[in-house]
Amino acid sequence: MRRVTKNVISFILCFALVLSLAACGEKETKREKAKQKWREDIPAAMLGTMAVMSVSDFAGDGMETFGMDGRKAYFRSCYDNESFTELVRDFCYIGSTGANADEVAVALAKDESDIAAIKKAFRYRLDSRKEIFNGYAPEQVKKVEKGRIETYGLYVVMLVCDEPQSTLTALERVIAGKAELTIEPPTNKPTEVPVTETPTPIMSPTPAYEEPVSYGAGYENGYNPLIVTAYQTKNPDLLTAPQDILLYQKCEAILSKLIVNRELSDADAVRLLYNYVADHIAYDYGHYSLEGEKLNSNNPYGALLDGLGICTGFSTSFQLLCTMCDIPCITVTGTANHDREAHGWNMVKLGPYWYYTDPCWGSGSKTRYYNETAEQMTETLHYWNEADYPKADTVNYQTRKKIGYEGVSESFRNPEEKHILIAR
Repeated sequence: MRRVTKNVISFILCFALVLSLAACGEKETKREKAKQKWREDIPAAMLGTMAVMSVSDFAGDGMETFGMDGRKAYFRSCYDNESFTELVRDFCYIGSTGANADEVAVALAKDESDIAAIKKAFRYRLDSRKEIFNGYAPEQVKKVEKGRIETYGLYVVMLVCDEPQSTLTALERVIAGKAELTIEPPTNKPTEVPVTETPTPIMSPTPAYEEPVSYGAGYENGYNPLIVTAYQTKNPDLLTAPQDILLYQKCEAILSKLIVNRELSDADAVRLLYNYVADHIAYDYGHYSLEGEKLNSNNPYGALLDGLGICTGFSTSFQLLCTMCDIPCITVTGTANHDREAHGWNMVKLGPYWYYTDPCWGSGSKTRYYNETAEQMTETLHYWNEADYPKADTVNYQTRKKIGYEGVSESFRNPEEKHILIAR
């Protein structure tokens, strides 16, 4: 027993010594960094560009050097600090316009005393970006979690990408004067393959139908309302446009699998349709950043047929499917998160009450954003003009099921009553 105790004590002492040496090494690194003489003459835009060019798969675009006048609204929105302009001599931001977290920001502080406030603003930016992608883009959340905020003299750099360390090391060497500023594409990008002549292929006949540039344009809800009429009246001949026919056939197939000839309640049907939309539509990260690609991801045609959608692709698909089942459903448009980015979700009516549902955000977690109250949506950073939409229930649907409908005078179909919803 004594020998074991001595061994344990020896191990603890050795482990403590290792930790002590590591801490000393870390302190020494910080001391060396503090003694370093840093440059202050490199334009922030040059450092930002170098950072972008050194990342092989950086998805950001839209550089802004942001002159220090007239940008208070931007700094208040992105950094929760409209006095940010008073902290920096020079600033550059390069970020993504689509659903991608990649971005770099370089700030040159006016004084050493301003660095802490700049770092706090950048930290706010990372936290808010994490909230934006939380729920429907887990891979982007992981990327933001790896985001780095580093200080080199009076320069403060925020970088979000898959592997930020090598880029930050290169920037540090430049600002320290140990390397020349170079702006070159990363060496690990694929090299161009020499073009060789190939035989001219035999062209197949031109197909009779080509996908339209944009399906949803001109339709109030992003789809032709005749699709609903055709389904409910069993008269698909009402539809003549090829894209309407294809969307009708897709929706009919979905409903045939989930709803038709099954004894379900309205609440059951809403849950099944919500799960389908959340599970079978992936968020289209290229909708905004790849011009001309997947233009229909903002409506049911692209979201249901291609399986790719942005928020309104999710919401209008859910609305179309619910409406075809004679369940009242509308799309709500507003903004979301700290950045107040445009966003769309739904209201669905069960019994005498309306509830809020967000199948886009629910694609990451079906236990949230489903048949909620206005208060619960606001708490999850959804912003909209409530006066423009029906008044929602004061409790969520799960609570309403428990407390019942005492005091409701209007007649309504019990949303828990099972019936053959649609027979085809």
